[in-house]
Amino acid sequence: MQHARARLLAEGAVKLSSLQPKSARESLQARLVAEGFEASTSWLRRPLAEQLNEVLAQGATVAKKSLASAVRGASSAELNQALVEAERAGRLRRVLRGKLEAFTGADTPVLAAEQISGLRKLLSGLEKALGQAARKKGMTLLSSDVAETIEEVRRLLSPAQRQHADSPSEAATEPAQDVASLLAALDATRDERTGLSFVPKLVTRLLPAMPLAVAQSVLLAAARRELIELRPEGGLNRLAPEELELCPPGPGGTRLSWARRMDSQP
Repeated sequence: MQHARARLLAEGAVKLSSLQPKSARESLQARLVAEGFEASTSWLRRPLAEQLNEVLAQGATVAKKSLASAVRGASSAELNQALVEAERAGRLRRVLRGKLEAFTGADTPVLAAEQISGLRKLLSGLEKALGQAARKKGMTLLSSDVAETIEEVRRLLSPAQRQHADSPSEAATEPAQDVASLLAALDATRDERTGLSFVPKLVTRLLPAMPLAVAQSVLLAAARRELIELRPEGGLNRLAPEELELCPPGPGGTRLSWARRMDSQP
């Protein structure tokens, strides 16, 4: 048992057929799965989500072909599904590097949609002006005009702009549609007896329509507006790691795992 666990931690995955003794293979597999490892048809592995998080940590950018060799114990279909789920949950992002599509972690600074749109307009205008000047003999541009455009590009790329785009400030107003989606999900997951909704189940309903970070932001914003109440877990450590990941952070390092409408009974 200890040997198999050590191999899993060091190598990421082991062939099921390599677990010895053969007579205890099924029992050993069941015990390791109970500890949080995953089993496929041929492999026993560390969770794919965990492996992806490690590979894409600290700003790493990895092409899909390279991910296939960096993540152990997964078929192509399983890796594809893990990537889809991680992107949907906001744990990774797809980025374009030249003509190559790659993946990076959620903490890597990237451009928001509005930044891409703004940069396209700025750079398209500059490219058009440069092209016209190049085609007309004796024509040139003012250095100050070009510098102004480049300064605007720098402003759009500034950390403050990225933070505003990716992480709305406390004072930001959440879109009405997002709040409406939250309240609908809250009603759909509410326990009739307690009036409470389990946040991981609530957030899971929201994920097809918005990234995890946005869903958590909408939850916190609705609580600040006193539309809903958020409560932390009772301290019994009953939540699985994947459930904790879906819960927004609360005071003192807690996770807010229960929610209810403020107009419902406690």
